Amino acid sequence: MTQAGCRMGLLVATAGLILGTAVASQATVRAFRQSRTAGVKVEGCLDCHASPHAREVMEKKARDVGFLPTNCQGCHGGKLPAKLNAAGEWLVEQKKLRGAKVVDGAWLTDYVPVKAKKK
Repeated sequence: MTQAGCRMGLLVATAGLILGTAVASQATVRAFRQSRTAGVKVEGCLDCHASPHAREVMEKKARDVGFLPTNCQGCHGGKLPAKLNAAGEWLVEQKKLRGAKVVDGAWLTDYVPVKAKKK
């Protein structure tokens, strides 16, 4: 194989890898934009995705490496934390109830957070 052919193959493989890993995280970005457009006050992916890290720690790490605090893809790529919090679980439930193929962030206009019980 020629040097140009090797370079082209590497370029195609790299593009495929980038596009393949971005699909899952694009769903989160799309839902984030939909919710903001609908007037829902969301700050980032952690409004629906649970994480073992505190939001402040993750936002500081993002700023330290030069990413916007809402750019979870910057560090996670297509492997966003799969665990969901109450809002994320509610969205998945709504997807099933509505028979939708994908989650729509605008549904969060109907979401009523469950208040924590006082002990």
